[in-house]
Amino acid sequence: MINKDLYPTPNEVIQQMLSGTNITKAKILDPSAGFGNILDYAKAYTNDLYCYEIEDRLQPVLKEKQYKLIGEDFLSAQTKDISHITHIIMNPPFSRDTEHILHAWDIAPEGCEIIALCNWQSINNYYSQRRRSLKNIIQDYGTSLNLGSVFQNAERTTDTEIGLIKLYKPISTNDIDYSMFFMEEEEEEQQSNGIMQFNEVRAIVNRYVGILKQFDIMQQSLTYINNNGKDIGMSTLSYEMSYSKGFTDKETFAKELQKSSWSYIFRKMNMNKYLTSKMIDKVNKFVEDQQKVPFTMRNIFIMLDMIYQTRHESLQNALVEAVDNFTKHTHENRYNVPGWKTNLGHMLNKKIIINNAVRTYFGTEYYLTDRTKDNIEDIIKVLCNITGIDHSQTKNIWQWLDKEWRTGNWYFTDFFEIKFFKKGTLHLKFKDLNHWRMLNEYYGKIKGFTLPEDFK
Repeated sequence: MINKDLYPTPNEVIQQMLSGTNITKAKILDPSAGFGNILDYAKAYTNDLYCYEIEDRLQPVLKEKQYKLIGEDFLSAQTKDISHITHIIMNPPFSRDTEHILHAWDIAPEGCEIIALCNWQSINNYYSQRRRSLKNIIQDYGTSLNLGSVFQNAERTTDTEIGLIKLYKPISTNDIDYSMFFMEEEEEEQQSNGIMQFNEVRAIVNRYVGILKQFDIMQQSLTYINNNGKDIGMSTLSYEMSYSKGFTDKETFAKELQKSSWSYIFRKMNMNKYLTSKMIDKVNKFVEDQQKVPFTMRNIFIMLDMIYQTRHESLQNALVEAVDNFTKHTHENRYNVPGWKTNLGHMLNKKIIINNAVRTYFGTEYYLTDRTKDNIEDIIKVLCNITGIDHSQTKNIWQWLDKEWRTGNWYFTDFFEIKFFKKGTLHLKFKDLNHWRMLNEYYGKIKGFTLPEDFK
């Protein structure tokens, strides 16, 4: 049965999509790859080609072409899965194009360019909140163009007018300086007064090295079986291991192992209270781009020290981004103060209304968008920092997702009362107005203004 949303992209349309874009040596993701037309075109410029494809029958086609299949359903992808991607080039299902493009924007790493086809009505007709959100993103971060009925002579035809969207995810100024990381394995010096005990770090590194050695042994065993088995007529064996995605080569395995090892270290050290969503993205991207940098004790100590030294700047930038995102296009989230200068920013209201925060699978399973989760979690970390509340002891929003996820019911965290509605809206109310005031005062200080005396 033909997928009603599968319209393979013609080469002439791909040429229009990539006009003015340099993809030489780019890391390209096609979130709805189909038969791989877009990646087929791009492989003349780069070998770093990644994809998602939800149809089982098409996944072997993409693997045969040696494209790296990250997963099946792109709407379940998270920022950490694509933190190394430089370009998202997509021809999403026309029936859900807005949802796919918004999700790409939500999880795209900083500096990523998104090039997407869509039904022109998704851009031109703003009847839904989701389409209005896309309109605002295009106005702020990109362009749109009506290509016309460019699929009239395609492999699968349609007279639908097609739109072309190009978006660029801006790069924030706070970045980790990885220049101090060592490219060579060296003798480790014991650090008795370090921020993490020497023996604990040594144990983690030894475990990492031991796992990679076992991977080598497994590959050698498979090679031995295949080389000797073919002499007695045995078919060649292959394997695909997976805990979140499939991989068969050591490089991909090592990257995933490094990411999980860093996460373990951050949890063990209780560093998560400083790790904003942007910082996590940068660590993941570092592992993807600099995999040759060894996972050594010295590099672990350098990373932990950099995160600790830059914690205040990271939290400040996270707060500004979260508040700006919540108030930029949503007037009801802004607290109005006489004489307020809108060009300086907006304080958060006592209740925050987040549109398109909740999405659903077939009307039964609900989940928060990655961007919403990141912004809320960043605000919680800032609140913990300025109130002195221990982040590791807080009742977080994810517990609600697992146990209390009910439409129309209020759920109580340490800082918020939370409720969601089936149309996709999430409401957050500050439980303690002192926390609301402290957060706005901190935001105002970062922005460079003082709140009026009658602010309450």
